[in-house]
Amino acid sequence: VFASMCGGGLGFGVVAGAFPCAGVERGVLLLGLFLPRNRTENGRTPVPTITADALKRMLHLPANVVTGTPRVEKDPHGGDVAVVPARPHAGDMGRCARCGRRGRPYDRLGMRRWRHLDVGCVKLLLEHAPRRVDCEEHGVTVEMVPWAGRKSAYTRDFERQVAWLSVHAPRSAVSSLMRVDRKS
Repeated sequence: VFASMCGGGLGFGVVAGAFPCAGVERGVLLLGLFLPRNRTENGRTPVPTITADALKRMLHLPANVVTGTPRVEKDPHGGDVAVVPARPHAGDMGRCARCGRRGRPYDRLGMRRWRHLDVGCVKLLLEHAPRRVDCEEHGVTVEMVPWAGRKSAYTRDFERQVAWLSVHAPRSAVSSLMRVDRKS
C-alpha cells in the first residue's frame, strides 16, 4: 500500500511505501526498516511502532536532538499523529531567535509543537518547551530552534516541501497531499 494512497508521503522526493514483509505476519517494511505492529484486542492494527533510533535515521536528525521515545496520539481531525520530543543542539540553546546571539536564560515556556513531514500516513510533530532568553539587542525573546523559523508552526523541511509543491502543482493538490488548509 503506497503512502500516497493514505493522503501523505515522506516528502523525501522518493516514492515511499509500506510493504508487508515476506515471512513476517505482524510487521511492515518502510524504506528498509522493519517496524513491528502492535495488535489490539478489537483486531484493529494501529500505526507501526517506531523506535527513536529509526525515526532519527528517517528524519536525518542527530542523536542528541530527539530526547525521548516518540508516541502516537489521535488527531482531532482524524487519523494518527506521531509526537517526537526534541530539543536544539547544546550549541544552539539559549540563542536569540532574531539575531542568533547568545542571551541569558530568562524562563521556560510551555510545550510547543511544530508540524514536520509525514511519516507514511502519519502526521509528525516535533515537541519542545523553548526557553525565553534576554538578548542584549532585542530584550526578552524566545530562543531559536534550528528546525523552524521564528513564529512558525511548521518545520523548515515542511515549509520547503510545500513551497516546492506550490510551484509545481495546483493549490488543491498541495493542500490534499500535505494535509494543510489551502489558506495556510
